[in-house]
Amino acid sequence: MSAAANSTAQAPVNAAIDIIVESPLWDTLPQAEQTVRNATRPSALAFAQTYPDLASSLPHYPGPVQEWGTPPSESVKLVVNGGIKLDNGDEFYFFGNYANIQTNESFNYRLPKTVTDSTGTTFGNHPAFNDIYLDPCTSAYTGCPGGGYIQNSHTFNFGSVYPAGFTPRFFGITQQFFGSLGYKGVTSFGMNYDVSGSTAQNSLALSLQTSLNPSLGPVSPTHFYDGKFIQKENTFNVDVSYPWTIPGLASPLSLAGGLEWHDENYQQLLGDPASYAAGPYASQPLYACAGFACTPALDSKGAQIVATQSTASNGYGGISTSIDASQVSYAAYIDLEADVLQNLTLGLAGRQEHYASFGSTTLGKFQARFKATDWLSLRGTVSTGFHAPTPGQSNVETLSTTFIPGTATQVQIGTYPVTSSVAKYYGATALRPEESTNLSAGLVLTPAEALVVTLDGYSIEVRHRIGISQQFTVTQADINKLNDLAYVGAGGTVQYFTNGFSTKTKGIDLVATYFLHLGPGRLGTTLAYNYNKSDVTSFDPKVITPARIIDIQHYAPNNRANVNLDYRLGKFAAVLHENYYGTFRDANDYPGQLFSAKWTTDLDLSYVVWNNVTAAIGGRNIFNTYPDKIANSATQKVYPQTGGTPDGEVYPRTGGPFGFNGAFFYFRLAAKF
Repeated sequence: MSAAANSTAQAPVNAAIDIIVESPLWDTLPQAEQTVRNATRPSALAFAQTYPDLASSLPHYPGPVQEWGTPPSESVKLVVNGGIKLDNGDEFYFFGNYANIQTNESFNYRLPKTVTDSTGTTFGNHPAFNDIYLDPCTSAYTGCPGGGYIQNSHTFNFGSVYPAGFTPRFFGITQQFFGSLGYKGVTSFGMNYDVSGSTAQNSLALSLQTSLNPSLGPVSPTHFYDGKFIQKENTFNVDVSYPWTIPGLASPLSLAGGLEWHDENYQQLLGDPASYAAGPYASQPLYACAGFACTPALDSKGAQIVATQSTASNGYGGISTSIDASQVSYAAYIDLEADVLQNLTLGLAGRQEHYASFGSTTLGKFQARFKATDWLSLRGTVSTGFHAPTPGQSNVETLSTTFIPGTATQVQIGTYPVTSSVAKYYGATALRPEESTNLSAGLVLTPAEALVVTLDGYSIEVRHRIGISQQFTVTQADINKLNDLAYVGAGGTVQYFTNGFSTKTKGIDLVATYFLHLGPGRLGTTLAYNYNKSDVTSFDPKVITPARIIDIQHYAPNNRANVNLDYRLGKFAAVLHENYYGTFRDANDYPGQLFSAKWTTDLDLSYVVWNNVTAAIGGRNIFNTYPDKIANSATQKVYPQTGGTPDGEVYPRTGGPFGFNGAFFYFRLAAKF
C-alpha cells in the first residue's frame, strides 16, 4: 500500500450525527392530534334538529362536521451531517436528511337531505345525494334510445351509504430526501476548491377516505388512492476562490467562480381508475315511460331532464394524466470583491444561465460598503434576478372540490397546464421566466461597543410574475364548445399558472442588538422592525381579480416587529420573543374586512442537565392570541345559531400571519453526541 493511501485510510474522522424524531409513525408513540377552531355548519345543526336519531352519525360527532385547524400528523425526521478530515488538510463531507410525514385533512361536509332550521333558512342537499336512475333504455322500449334512462322509482341514493352525510378525509404521505457529497481543499498555490453533488426528492402520495365517486353509483368505492406527485432535483457544482494580491488595493482581490449543472424533474403518477373515472351515471337523459312506450321527461320549461352526477372521487379527483417533465440548466458565475481603499469595499458579480426550455440569461450584481467613521458604515447593492418556470408549474394537472367564498355551495376546481385545451380555452399562453431588479441601501451604526444598529431600505421589482390565475366559471355552453370541460362540470372553475402581473415591493428593515450584564448573567436584546409594501404595477384583468391585487398588497402585514430577550446564567437560559403583526386583509375570502394588529409572546426556559443534554419547557403564543373573528357582512354571512360562516369558519381559514391555533406548550429534551 502506498504512503498516500495509508495516510488517507488512517485519517481522523470528524463526524456529527443529529437524529430528530417527532410524532413518529408508530401508533405506540406520540402523535400530533387534530386542532379544531371552528363551529359546526348551520346545515349540520339543522339536520341534527330535523333528524335527531341520525345526529350521532354526523361526521366527527359531537364536534363540528368539518374541522378547521391543524390536521393530525405522524412523522419521522432524520438528519446526518459529517465530514472526514484528511492529513493533507482536504475534507470529504456529507449531509443528508430524510422525513416521512403522514397527515390527513378534513374536507367540506356533504349534506344528505334538504333541511330547514328554526329561523326558516333552508339548506339544500349536496348533489351527490340526488337520486340515480338505475333502469337504462333497452331495445324493448320505443322512444327510449341507448344512453337514456327511465324515470321511475327504481333509484339509488347515497343516503343508504352515508345517512347523515359525509366529510371526506384527505390523506397524504410526504417523503422528503436530500443528500449531498463534496470534497474541498486548497491547492499548493493557495486556490480553494469545492466539488459537490446533491440529489433531492420530495413526493406526496394522496388518498381519499370517507368519500365516493357519484358517477359510479352503487358500485362506487368509499376509499380511493388518488395518485402521487414527485419532484426530483440533481445538482453538480464546482466552486473555486483565490485571494489575488494586486498592488494598489488595500486588500487582496477575492476572486471566485464556479460552474453548475441542474436537472429538475416533475412527475404525476396515476391514481386508481375509480378515483378519476366518469361513470355511467355522470349524465342521464331521462324518459317517462307508459308500458314500453317512452317520451323524453321534460322540466317546467319544456327541456329534457338530464340527471347528472359529478365524476371522480368527491373532494379531490384522482390523477388521470401521467406526467414526466424535466428541465436541465447550466450556469457559470464569477465574483470579485476587494477593499479598493482602507474604508471602501467594492464587489462585482455576474452569472450566466442557460435553460433548455427558455434560453439564456445574464445576471449581475454590484455592491459597495463605505466606512465613513469608526461608528458609521454605508452600504448598497444593485442586482438583477431570473426565475424560470418549474416543470411542475408548467405541467401540473389536478381536480378538487372547493366552496364559493361566503356560501356553502361546493364546486369542482381544476388546475390545468397552460398547454392544455382547457387552459387555452380561457386564454392561457406559454409561461415565460420572471425577471427582477433589486436595489438596497443602508447604514450600520456601532455607537457603543455592545450596540449594533442596521437600517436598510430596498426596492424589488418583479416582472412577469408567475402565479395562479383567477378561477374561470364553467358553464354548460362552455362544455358544449369544449367537451374536455365536462370533467370539471357546469358551475365548476378552472385555473392555471400564468405570468399574470408585475409587482414592485418597497420596504425598510431596522435591526438593533445590544448586550449587557444583568446581575450575575448576560442579557442579549434584539429589536427588529420591517415595513413592507407590494404594489401591482401591471396586470392582465383576464387572469387576476381586484381582490387578488388587494391581497398582494395587504395579505402579509405591512408592519412587523420582533423583540427578543435572551438571558444566560451558567447552565440556565431564558428566551422571550414578543412578536407584532400589523393589520392585514384577505379580500378574496372576506372582502371589506380589515383584521386588526396583534401581539404574540413566545417563551423558552432551558437548563443543561448534563454536559451534552439540555432540557427545556416553553410555549409559543403563550397568552393565547387569536386573529379577529370573521365579521358578518353582505358578502360573508355569520349565522347567530352557530357563530360561524356557512362552512363553519370562525377565524380566517388561512389562519392569518400567525395562525388560529392559539397557545402551544412543549417540553424538549436535546442531546448532542
